[in-house]
Amino acid sequence: MTATAPSNLVKLGKVVITSGVQNFVATGVLPYADEPEPGCLGLDWRQHWLTVCLVSHADGCWGDTIPEDAALNDEIYHSTGSGGRLMSVWYRSGFPKIWIITEDFNGPDCYTCALFPEEY
Repeated sequence: MTATAPSNLVKLGKVVITSGVQNFVATGVLPYADEPEPGCLGLDWRQHWLTVCLVSHADGCWGDTIPEDAALNDEIYHSTGSGGRLMSVWYRSGFPKIWIITEDFNGPDCYTCALFPEEY
């Protein structure tokens, strides 16, 4: 039997998404809106987009995060200790801006949340 390295997703702890992100992925409707965004891509693309954002965050890619915050993320991500906060920002054509925040990275109470900025 061959042992495989654990996925970086394990480092994110419990992963949760806000009701706004969940509703957007399911329906294309943003928080505080009544109808889907014009030009919003389909369900499969919205699910794929969220998955790519989460996996990239787990792999240490910070998306559209400003360079200063990305440098802080790198310091925490590559640290041998635990604790600290990671934040990545994702904004691509056809999708709204999303934040992914990991609290207590590599710590015992680690969790990650995907949310829209207006839900913070």
